[in-house]
Amino acid sequence: MATSTSPTRNAAATREAILRSAIQNFARAGYDGVGVRQIAHDAGVTAMLVNRYFGSKEGLFAEAVETSFATPTFIGVQSDDLVADTVRALVARTGSGDDAPPPFMIMLRSASSPVATTIVRDAIERHVGARLARQLDSP
Repeated sequence: MATSTSPTRNAAATREAILRSAIQNFARAGYDGVGVRQIAHDAGVTAMLVNRYFGSKEGLFAEAVETSFATPTFIGVQSDDLVADTVRALVARTGSGDDAPPPFMIMLRSASSPVATTIVRDAIERHVGARLARQLDSP
């Protein structure tokens, strides 16, 4: 008697693959320039599965932005010399041949979408703005 086995799916790995694909695609083409099907294809899943994990393209975009902006890119968590450290990080991340950081590209390429700009603005305030504010002496 033959038994059929379906491939075992690791929910955390699947979610991570979708999120990585979304960050790459949104950085490349912006919110309006990429669809859920392309993101799903690049992650090796179906669009239905993307929607099951994230609810909608907007939900996926919000999670991709949240993930990309949570990691300090130019403004670190703590600095003895905020200006010098920020300039060093900026120069190190924008050398010739280097790709621009995904958070910057997502922001730049999604600027024409009102939905995306609201999500990006909130993430910048929550992450970049909060890191910066903690390091300033006054409001």
